[in-house]
Amino acid sequence: MSSGASPSQPRKRRRGSRPPKPDASAVRTPNTGASAPAPSPAAPVSKSKRKRGAAIPKPGDSDYLSPTQLRNRRKRKAAKLLKAKGDESDSKNGKIKKNKSKNKTKNKNKNKDDAPNPTDPSLLYSSSPLTCPAVLSFKSLFPSAPVHLGSPLGWRVISKLPWLPSSRRFGMYLPSSHAGGASTSPNNHPALNQLVSKVNDACGRSKVEGYDEETGKGCLRYAQFSVDRPTSTVAV
Repeated sequence: MSSGASPSQPRKRRRGSRPPKPDASAVRTPNTGASAPAPSPAAPVSKSKRKRGAAIPKPGDSDYLSPTQLRNRRKRKAAKLLKAKGDESDSKNGKIKKNKSKNKTKNKNKNKDDAPNPTDPSLLYSSSPLTCPAVLSFKSLFPSAPVHLGSPLGWRVISKLPWLPSSRRFGMYLPSSHAGGASTSPNNHPALNQLVSKVNDACGRSKVEGYDEETGKGCLRYAQFSVDRPTSTVAV
């Protein structure tokens, strides 16, 4: 007599093994126990998947934006949303904005010598160069070291100016913004100021299309000027 299980007895399932799948061709009804045909599976719904990269504009297309342009667009959108939320909160709290005309008259009455120049932040310390942050930091590290002061004006010999699309010229950004400021400065070398003015005049006559951050069009973005002190020649 064999020690194994008889063919009529079902084999024991091993621990951890999966149970056998039921026959999908027939489903046993609970009342009669008779087998009934299994319902036909539903037809798969075709989903049209967009191919990766199909709708994304490529370089050379009219609506293509570089990663930098996309990042700038997201920043502008976030700033607009933040400003809209601030305006809504102010209106709900019943806050009244100050009259802008009063602020303008107060600013006009201020002494121009005391107020910092908005077009070139370096002019803030032209009257007292020894109080600029760089000198104060140096004196804190080396109290006994002397500070040799040269000419407070005309010391800048290298300048990188961005293109200002609003005024169609090269110039400096205003502090903490991308708004257009002046193109020349008393702190620039005289030869640098002369060449910047000539380049702006040439761009105006030739109708140069510079780079615009809002539209992403244009190819001329910056112009760098370097002055050679001994000869006063300028390289662009």
